[in-house]
Order: sequence, then C-alpha cells, then structure tokens
Amino acid sequence: MAELYIILHCYENSARRLIETVLSTSLGATWWEKAANTGMKAKYQDRRQKEQRQKWITPRGGSPLYYIDWGDLVALIRKHENEFLPFISDIKFVELRLEELERLRNIVAHHGVLPAEDDFQRVILSFRDWCRQVNP
Repeated sequence: MAELYIILHCYENSARRLIETVLSTSLGATWWEKAANTGMKAKYQDRRQKEQRQKWITPRGGSPLYYIDWGDLVALIRKHENEFLPFISDIKFVELRLEELERLRNIVAHHGVLPAEDDFQRVILSFRDWCRQVNP
C-alpha cells in the first residue's frame, strides 16, 4: 500500500501543478477567483481557516488547489477544457481516468486497503497513462 500512496501523491500533485500552471498562464494572477466555483472557494476558505486556528499543524500547501477535492480538480479541467488542450490532447481520456481513480484514491488516502491486485494495477496503469498523455 505504501507504493500506491506514493503513486497517488505524485499523480494528484502532478494534476495540481498542471492545473495551476495552465490556469495562471491563461487567466492571469487572479486565476483562482476566475476559475473556481462557489463550492470550491468555500472549501478552500473553510479548510484554510481551520488550519489558521490550528497553528501547530503545517499547512497543506501554498495553492488553493491543495485545499479542494480530487473531483474539483477534474471539474476545473472540464470547465477550462480549451486551455488544457495543448497539454492534454484528449481531455475525455484524462477525465475518465481521474474519475475512475477517485474512489481508489480515497480508500488509499484514508488508510484503507485495496485487497484486489486488479485495483493496485489499475492505479499504477492510470498513473502511467497520465504521464504519457499529459505533454510536458
């Protein structure tokens, strides 16, 4: 399971970096205000405020993308599909992989166990597909 955690960590943070790079380039410095919907902004604010009250715990990250859910990352890609096309030539392919993986990601992220070898392999293959599909 440790290997899956590392793969999912790399996968999710790769998606976050791509989203922030693409949206900050296309929408400018205020990309978050322009791109995020009300629900995403509320999650960010709530989670950020909770962290500010619990100062003894290290914050998640510098970007609002570290405070929203996996499904929100998919929603941002969908909402700004045209901006992502130069980097992800097949948006639907990536959307389907990310959506399919969300349940497995949640099990691993919450310290559950994936007892089926197929699920283990699905995560690995999905990350490989992501790396091949997303242009640097």
